[in-house]
Amino acid sequence: MDRRAARTRRAIRETFLTLLQNKGVGQITVAEITRLSDLGRGTFYLHYKDVFDLYDSIESELCDDLVRLFDEAYPSSDPKNLIKFVDGMTRYVDENRDIFMLLTRQENKGQVFASIKKAFNKKVLAQPPELYSYVFDVVEAMFAVSGVVGVIEEWVVGELPLSRRQLYRMVLRVLIRIPRR
Repeated sequence: MDRRAARTRRAIRETFLTLLQNKGVGQITVAEITRLSDLGRGTFYLHYKDVFDLYDSIESELCDDLVRLFDEAYPSSDPKNLIKFVDGMTRYVDENRDIFMLLTRQENKGQVFASIKKAFNKKVLAQPPELYSYVFDVVEAMFAVSGVVGVIEEWVVGELPLSRRQLYRMVLRVLIRIPRR
């Protein structure tokens, strides 16, 4: 993507996220976005089909970035990779906390963490079959993914009053207790 297109997409995205602070995704129009970002409607439609496509694009970007962190750390039996992943994931979510909070709200579909959980389950369960010796291994892997993503979601929405560092240490401590085969 060239720099001008990237700048245009960034302007559209920032305007949309600003509007999302006070409105649900279904209440935001392309006309509002283009007027506030000083772009033509045609320019918007060069990049997105509609407001929901823009929303999905932002959600996918967040999810893809977290999956990329996972891919950089796994598959590996090296415990340092678990540390690298949990640190990177909590840091990324903390740096993008405002966006995660907006996408978590019910009036904005509220499915960003469900999408992340689905993507992580897909990655974890795509590991070579020999890593899963029996059904319990699959359930254990899904349980770990659901637990970690659930705790991070609770942290983002403010149910866990922890610093990023505290969250990182606690999640890591729980994951270390899960036996590796």
